[in-house]
Amino acid sequence: MPCSPARRGNQEQTQIIATAIGKPKAKAAAKREKLGVFDTLDIGGGFPIEYAQKVTDIGRFCAPIRAALAKLPKKLRIIAEPGRYISGPAAIGVSSVMGRARREGHWWYYLDDGLYGSYSGQLFDHAQYPVESLKESDEKFASVLAGPTCDSIDVIAENLMLPALKAGDLIVGRAMGAYTWASASEFNFFPKATVVSVNRQPGDTGSVIPLPF
Repeated sequence: MPCSPARRGNQEQTQIIATAIGKPKAKAAAKREKLGVFDTLDIGGGFPIEYAQKVTDIGRFCAPIRAALAKLPKKLRIIAEPGRYISGPAAIGVSSVMGRARREGHWWYYLDDGLYGSYSGQLFDHAQYPVESLKESDEKFASVLAGPTCDSIDVIAENLMLPALKAGDLIVGRAMGAYTWASASEFNFFPKATVVSVNRQPGDTGSVIPLPF
């Protein structure tokens, strides 16, 4: 089952998947191991979404895969795992500045979320979430965004050009619907972010979702 990191989303990856689909190894292995009838093929995940870099358009990405699947027997059940492609763009993360410090010519802004929280995907998933300030200003300064834990690796992004921020200003992370909250921890007693649903139906202004964990 070909399954590559979705953050790549390049043509080399899609050709690897398409080539693997066309090989009869899975069917032969199922027969050899006496696993029963080979009636289902899971092509895995790896469908691209944009983080901090552009990725291949989904139609172009899937074209070789669709061509390879078209050559398989019609009775074969095909399943895929497009979880990130569906859920990733569906959420944003909103953090607030807790404090700041001037260090080596950069403003360091310490947020109430970080690599041990919703940005954990930067460690476990190697995703680089696009981040921006909701404060607008023509004057910008070299800045670093860090988490709240005082751990040296709790750094979200470096070498950003941001306006001068103060405690309470908001930072938004984009495309944070996949793995972020699920892999977050409460390291150093900082709670996980609250999940809020917005626009579940027309006119909905948002509601907090109680989660059973």
